[in-house]
Amino acid sequence: MIVLGIDAAWTENGTSGLAVVVAESERVTYLATSTTCDVLAGWRPGVDAAAVIRSVEKMAGSMPDVVAVDMPLAVGPMVKRRAADDAISRMFGAAGASVHSPALMQPGLADRMRGQFEQAGYRLGVASPGGASLPALIETYPYPIMMQLCGSRRRVPHKASKTLTYWPGVGRAERRLRLRKVWSCIHREMSQRVTISLPDLDEVFDSSFAGIKRHEGALDAVLCTFAGIALARGNAVPYGDAFATIWLPREAEHFREYGLPFEDRLSPATGRRRWLAELPQ
Repeated sequence: MIVLGIDAAWTENGTSGLAVVVAESERVTYLATSTTCDVLAGWRPGVDAAAVIRSVEKMAGSMPDVVAVDMPLAVGPMVKRRAADDAISRMFGAAGASVHSPALMQPGLADRMRGQFEQAGYRLGVASPGGASLPALIETYPYPIMMQLCGSRRRVPHKASKTLTYWPGVGRAERRLRLRKVWSCIHREMSQRVTISLPDLDEVFDSSFAGIKRHEGALDAVLCTFAGIALARGNAVPYGDAFATIWLPREAEHFREYGLPFEDRLSPATGRRRWLAELPQ
């Protein structure tokens, strides 16, 4: 199966991250992200979904089975906070992973994006008696998936724009070093699950803030593909209702209770032993 993951900007001219993976049995192989493919890098939400679908078909040999997007989506206009937002916040809010209100998004952008993908043959998958049928467009949320990936019971501090929030009173150089350690852990865990060629972090952190943000978006897009794979394999959990649904891999629920503080995961030997010991048997 082929999955396209999109970490979509909430404004039309913002920077989005995209990733394409192919899942065969238990093996998942990365094909490209928006940091390695010019066509993916040039995509903007709500503009031309058919063009990016054609690009995926050209590189993978077939259209994607699932498009998994980190952006609020619904079957109609979103005028207030959704049941899906409340469901995710109840489950993961104590871990620091609540979702933002769709009201913060550029008006009309989500409707245009959903309409573009529907015209390309991808109907929005929502929690309903029929569920989501392939090919499907689904909404997902990378934070719980990253918690699962890293075995963390708390939101992983990986956003380049929030380092002052994560580490107040710490100098810029030290904050960048700490962020690099976080991303190194994410790279390590991701590489154990996906056959992927990730950029060298020395090169990433030698670049501008914009360069770091592009890589951050690509990482989030890869995480979105995990939800798409779970959906295609019948292993995704819906949070929400028939109006809007956020889909997550079933395993993401465990780490809210059984994960470790993320700082322990930065030490891979002791962290992995403690994490495995705390998982339910």
